[in-house]
Amino acid sequence: MMLVADAFCLANRARGLDLVSPQDVLKACECMQALSLPVRLRKFHSGVLVVELATLSDDELVQELALLACEQGFLTASRLAARNHISAVLAAEQLLLAEARGLLCRDDAVEGLRFYQNKFLTVDGS
Repeated sequence: MMLVADAFCLANRARGLDLVSPQDVLKACECMQALSLPVRLRKFHSGVLVVELATLSDDELVQELALLACEQGFLTASRLAARNHISAVLAAEQLLLAEARGLLCRDDAVEGLRFYQNKFLTVDGS
């Protein structure tokens, strides 16, 4: 999963002097699913646009984030971004998705926004 803006930068870096416009990259991304390509365009509730593998499952992603939060105690967008080599914006969107699914809960404190495993998810707290 990567931001469309990052995909635009990578495409133009690979092309050298023969650059592509942001609108052309966005239009190409919008056609991916109709062409049955292995990637698709996705828009998060906040409006952030990403290109992701068509096989990527939100359920698997949020389960992985919940496990990671359990192992590390808590997650922040910057910690997740550094670990997964993604942008902080994308990491924040993934954490908010896991929160919306109920697997993580947030603590908005002076230290910043932290996400913890939701221990109220099951009756026994596991």
